[in-house]
Amino acid sequence: MISNDESKVKVLLNKIEGMEELPPEACLPDCLSLVEVIRAEGASFLIKFDGERTASTITIMATGGPLRGDFVRRETDDLLGGLIAVIKEYFVSTRDQAF
Repeated sequence: MISNDESKVKVLLNKIEGMEELPPEACLPDCLSLVEVIRAEGASFLIKFDGERTASTITIMATGGPLRGDFVRRETDDLLGGLIAVIKEYFVSTRDQAF
């Protein structure tokens, strides 16, 4: 996994931009590397599959760490799109600059 070096984070965020349309195996390693950075910064990252719901069956959330009591969350049926959205929003929310 990568360290939380900002230049590496920027590279990975740029790589996943627009990858929602690709097969998951194309960007999942980069997404997981970014989730590891989120964890290393002291935040929690959750992916929940809810079999009792018929729509928006996946919850993806980052909370804690540099979010300081706030959270980033998506309710979706699209695992990869939701994962990318939460990752991007986390880094925008916790950095002074936009990616």
